[in-house]
Amino acid sequence: MFDKNFTQLKNQKNILAVLNASGEMKFVSEGFCSILDRPCSELKNKFFLDFIEDKQDVYYHLQFVKDNRAVATEYVSFVGCGEEYLIELSPTINADNGIDEIYIIQKGADDGVSLYSELEISNKRLKDLKFAIDQSVIVAMTDSRGVINYVNDMFCKISQYSPEELMGQDHRIINSGVHDKSFFKELWGQIQSGKVWRGEVCNKAKDGSIYWVFTTIIPFMDNDNKPYQFISLRHDITEQKCAQIVLDKERARSLYSEKMATLGIMASGIAHELGNPLAALQGRLEMLNTDAKRGDVSPEGVLKVTERLLKLSDRMNKIIRGLRAYARDGSLDKFNLTSMTNLIIDLLELVESNCQKLNITIKTKGLDKDIMLWCRETEIGQVLINLINNSIDAIKDLDEKWIYIELTESTDNIKIIVRDSGPGIPEAIIEKVFDPFYTTKPVGQGTGLGLSISTTLIESHGGRLKLKQKDKNTCFEVVLPKKQDHMEK
Repeated sequence: MFDKNFTQLKNQKNILAVLNASGEMKFVSEGFCSILDRPCSELKNKFFLDFIEDKQDVYYHLQFVKDNRAVATEYVSFVGCGEEYLIELSPTINADNGIDEIYIIQKGADDGVSLYSELEISNKRLKDLKFAIDQSVIVAMTDSRGVINYVNDMFCKISQYSPEELMGQDHRIINSGVHDKSFFKELWGQIQSGKVWRGEVCNKAKDGSIYWVFTTIIPFMDNDNKPYQFISLRHDITEQKCAQIVLDKERARSLYSEKMATLGIMASGIAHELGNPLAALQGRLEMLNTDAKRGDVSPEGVLKVTERLLKLSDRMNKIIRGLRAYARDGSLDKFNLTSMTNLIIDLLELVESNCQKLNITIKTKGLDKDIMLWCRETEIGQVLINLINNSIDAIKDLDEKWIYIELTESTDNIKIIVRDSGPGIPEAIIEKVFDPFYTTKPVGQGTGLGLSISTTLIESHGGRLKLKQKDKNTCFEVVLPKKQDHMEK
């Protein structure tokens, strides 16, 4: 093919070079030799990219020409030449739809006079835009298989790899191992279908350090609606993630402090709640043992005693379950299908003794039906016990003392109401009650973190915690969605 076109090439002043499919120059014009100030013998059979200042851009355009059998244009600076030239990369196709040669043509070149067309101006503007993006965004391009064919300087800087180390690789070269296979399977499936993917990704640099980037991956589709390339735009969010880790640790420490303060208040009541049934259990067993030694044991008597013992044992189990649902850290728990009815019943066992001592009546509604929810049981338990204890503290010195708890279910949500006999929260502090460290309790009796943390826990379940301002009493409402992204398949 080259021999057939040789005569034509010699007569075209704007032809700079002709490359084979590998990128070697099989023909160089005198004009190109003049631009580079080198003899033609020194250029022939050499790789065209070796004489380009910005190899990445031209490498990308060569790949585009080969993959798409299409013409590409680009401004380039040649080695040793300060001037920019607009070139066109034009392929010739053989009978097998393969690439024979790629013509490198200087656009606007006419007897050494540079003529700028509207297309050239547009290309210049695009190059300026690319320069601006490269200064602020981490950019990478891949082919349809995910093989990297372009990276900008910011990508190289943050990953610590050179362009030569990255070209021809896929993104596994910076895989940190933080994300599981399902993460990347979902990502790949989304961009393969032509959808833009956005999310946070943890990568690993060449020296083994990790960094976080907020990533947008944009697929480019061909006429058959199949992706032929992907462009990834990333922003470094490592500092924000590190700050979030610190905040999470502080939140965990504050949550622990809040729980320990509450457990201290509840400790005597819990000891009383466990002590009474345990003493009764021991007394019944001693009586049964004495009767057995005397031979004065009937089957009816044993059944009567064991029934009582089982009730006492069940009461102790509820107290222990309620304590477990409140006291432990559940932030790393998986979402499990949980009986909200049983959870509330168990938690009420923890506060019953304290309420009896303070003459507070507990009223409930909706606990006769077993309502199930996908959730982190421990975290929901922490929220509910916090709301109940807040009510106890608020009404313990009032003449009328009651707490009302209602559990209801709809098609999409479950709702928990915690209302007490208090007159409501003063309008002047309504906006503050959910703020961290705001508290109306005396010094040493509360951190002011309960409602703030509770709000965070409920929102992590996709729900909401709100104060019902129009209610004549103090009333908090927890709404939780039945459908969770975290539901186990």
